[in-house]
This record gives sequence, C-alpha cells and structure tokens, in this order.
Amino acid sequence: AALRGRVAPFAVGATYLGTSLALTQIGAGAELAFGRFQLSKLKVAALLDYELSITSASAGNYKTSQTAHRGGIGLRFVLPSAEPVRVEPPPPSGPGVLKGRVVRAGGRAASAGTRVEVAGHAPVTVDTTGAFRFEGVGPGKVTVRASAEGFESVEQEAEVPPGGEADAQLVLSKPVGPGSLKGKVLIAAPKGPAANVPVEVAGKPPVTTGADGSFVIAQVGPGPVTVKVQAAGFKPAEEVVSIPPGGEAEVTLTLVKVGAPKPLAVLRGLVRTEAGAPVQASVKIPEANATLKAGPDGRFVAHVPGGKYTVLIEAPGFVSQTKVVSVADGEQAIFICDLRRKVQ
Repeated sequence: AALRGRVAPFAVGATYLGTSLALTQIGAGAELAFGRFQLSKLKVAALLDYELSITSASAGNYKTSQTAHRGGIGLRFVLPSAEPVRVEPPPPSGPGVLKGRVVRAGGRAASAGTRVEVAGHAPVTVDTTGAFRFEGVGPGKVTVRASAEGFESVEQEAEVPPGGEADAQLVLSKPVGPGSLKGKVLIAAPKGPAANVPVEVAGKPPVTTGADGSFVIAQVGPGPVTVKVQAAGFKPAEEVVSIPPGGEAEVTLTLVKVGAPKPLAVLRGLVRTEAGAPVQASVKIPEANATLKAGPDGRFVAHVPGGKYTVLIEAPGFVSQTKVVSVADGEQAIFICDLRRKVQ
C-alpha cells in the first residue's frame, strides 16, 4: 500500500475584475497492490488506485473551488535485475601442519640434535633455532614429544585444524629428582655372588641381595651416596656412588673374608660430555700398565693395588684429560670426567 499527497499554491497569471487570480491545489491518493505473481522472470501485481484532488481559486472577494475523484485498476510488471550467484568455498578438510620450537628452560634454543616425535610420522630433529615442522598431521588432537641427551623428555598436546596449521612450544628441563641404584655383591674368594646379604644406603630401609647377588634401591640421590654391605665372616664393604638426577647408577661391591690378604683398591669413573652424554673413552693407567675402555654408559672400573696413579682419558673429537688419583688398599676412588669437544 502507498499514500501520497500534495499542496501546490501558485498564480495562474490571469486577472478577474482587475484582481490577480490565486490558485491553490490540494491532492491526496492511495495505491493498494494485491499479491505478487511470478511469470518466468516477471513479477506481476494487481493495483487499485484512488486519488482526490481539490482546487480552489480566489480573486478579490470572489472564490470558487473544484473537487475531482479519480479511480483506477491496473497491473504492474517488474523485471528484476539478475542477482550475482554466490559460490561458497567448501570448508577446509584433511590433514594440516604442526610446527613449533623446542627450547631449554630459560628460553635458549634446544641443540640441533634434539629429537621430536609425532605418532604415525617419522621423527625429525630441530634446526639451529630449535624449530621443527610436520606435514600431513591430524586433523584433531595430536601429541608431540621432544627428547634430548641430559634432559627430561617433554610432551604437549596440540589441536590441528582441518587443512590448517597448529603451533607448539616444548620446554626441556634438566632432571632434578632422585634416581635409582642397582648393583651386585660378590665374594672375592671363592669368587661368586653373595646371596641374602643386606645392602644399606643412608635414609633408606635395607634391601637384601638375590640369589645372583643383585639388588635395586629406588629413589636415592641425586648426588653421591654411600652404599654399605655387612655379612658375618666378611669385612664390611663400602662404596660411594654418584646418582645422576632422574637416572640410574650401577655399583659392584666385593666382600673379603676376615683374615684374607689386603684387597685391591678400586678406581671408578664416569666419562661424559659437557652436556652430560656418556662417552666411550679410552682410559690408560701407566703405573698399573692398564688400558681400559669406558662402557656405553661412560663408566669404567679398574682394580689396582693401593698407591698413586695417573689416569689418562682420551676420546676422538675431545680434548684429552689427565687426573692424578691416590687410593689405599681396599679403598675406592670415584671421579667424574667431563670432556670438552675440540674446536674445528
């Protein structure tokens, strides 16, 4: 429906009895459309139209007016302009990308050898900035894990959007908690395992060796701990062992019968990098005419008579070190050697 109106006063430029003729026109109308019908692309509406018009004129003391009524019936045709077709892009789908960085506590980038793993994908190592990237991951929640020598492994969960990208930052920390100690107790002569022998570490309840002389003590250290063994008919045995934080240390204690000859002294050591990784170094003791090889865990043991010894430690790619150690019969000397890499 529509309403319209107008008021139009104007002079017609004529005179009557010498007086100018003034004319005023007032109009009002209404239009009503019934329905909208679709014919192909045409839109059709039926119309009813009515208009009332009143015109008045005056000249001096003379006035006149005229009223007009107008009605009508009709059709209206509208051809709408073509609307652009909107094509919505399909929602993203499929796997995405997982990228991120591995840093050490404090913000320093992790070393280039740091390993990063995501289930179902080949492991990668980070670059010099600690960055890593996995293609074709997810979509959905995935777990990324980072590990490096001398650090505790760390995991983080990330949400990879379909066809999108997710970021993760993993922080490696040095282990600080206690470790564990495992070892064996042996009898010097006749040589064999010492079964059912109590083994003590300060602050821990004693444990008893098994049939093969083995024992395990959990939650000890970190740092140096003293291990003691006492058995009837044998001299007490005692060793000082360094427990790495969150790691494991091994020790072998030998029981000597009372009245037996003096036992040999023990030179025990651990060779590692400055970052804490074990090194299978060569260990030479000239005074004892002995050459040893550190094991995969970087540890070595030498049994020598009491005295003063020079210990030379060498490994390819590292700066050699020399240590002078004094040890008495039946005693033990323990030391840790951190090797520095040679500058190329």
